[in-house]
Amino acid sequence: MEGKKVKRERVVKSEYSNGVLKFEVIGAGEFEFHLDDRVSIENRMRAPVYGWSQRFPDFVSGLKTPQEKLAGMIRLRDHLESGSPEWTPPRIEVGYDVGIVIQAMIRLGLRRTPEGCEAGFLHLAEKAGKGDDPNAREIGARVMADAKDVASEILKIKQERSAAALTVMAADLLEGLGDEEDE
Repeated sequence: MEGKKVKRERVVKSEYSNGVLKFEVIGAGEFEFHLDDRVSIENRMRAPVYGWSQRFPDFVSGLKTPQEKLAGMIRLRDHLESGSPEWTPPRIEVGYDVGIVIQAMIRLGLRRTPEGCEAGFLHLAEKAGKGDDPNAREIGARVMADAKDVASEILKIKQERSAAALTVMAADLLEGLGDEEDE
């Protein structure tokens, strides 16, 4: 089926209730997994670590650069360690790229690490009276992005990204067409 999107359906479904995980493999059957003393303490302790190690990469899977991925993972960590019962942090403004602010700060030598940038964002939010806001990190990043030198560096980074994305040359597109004569 050329040109059509294939809708992917979940093949395995799961449901948790009262210490039992029920799995259903569509078209094949189902089974139950009991999360009690039948499972060794070692495996019960290992399971959350495995789950968390998957949660962070899954959260940033749509991001492109390593800097964006690291910033996203730090954002998730900060959200989860805040004690919030929400699985996912609140969405930030669409199109806003905290990772690029981090990259600009590091290039300018304002901070050496993403963690240092994050601390700077929180400091700025605190100075703005927004330190208790759940989006304090993003608020601080926006303040930093408005600084003249950081804004200039962000523009350079965006230009570099755009140039890197442009890999086809016009002459290559016209190759094989021959010369065109003016009439």
